Amino acid sequence: MKNCSKCKASLSFSAFKLDKHRANGVSSWCRLCSNAYMREWNHKHKERRREFSVSWRQKSKDTRRLYRSIHEHNNSPMYRAKKLVYRAVHSGKIIRPTECQKCRKEIKPHGHHYLGYDFPLTVVWLCRPCHYQVHQIGANA
Repeated sequence: MKNCSKCKASLSFSAFKLDKHRANGVSSWCRLCSNAYMREWNHKHKERRREFSVSWRQKSKDTRRLYRSIHEHNNSPMYRAKKLVYRAVHSGKIIRPTECQKCRKEIKPHGHHYLGYDFPLTVVWLCRPCHYQVHQIGANA
């Protein structure tokens, strides 16, 4: 158990973000306090964040392109399937529904390749939480 130095709550170590610069390896603020602070800071400094993001994107354009190409090469079936679905949706071959096929929440759903990437246009349309849940179940099976 560890005490949060901001809210003074006694919480387990898993409630704190990792921080390799600290002796015990975790932050002095719990995740809730840390996230609330960052949300507030980002809201107050929108323009500064935007400028930083633009400058970072410009400075690291070549590096990002290199890493993206390496990642796409290492995961090529996934990227091929993703691109085919994107093109099919935008050309009108596949119609993206406006709700999740699992929980029926009104949202712009993600395409999940439930048969694998060998069948790129066979997808189930899921919201982000349902898509994440399906992948977690698949990883644990």
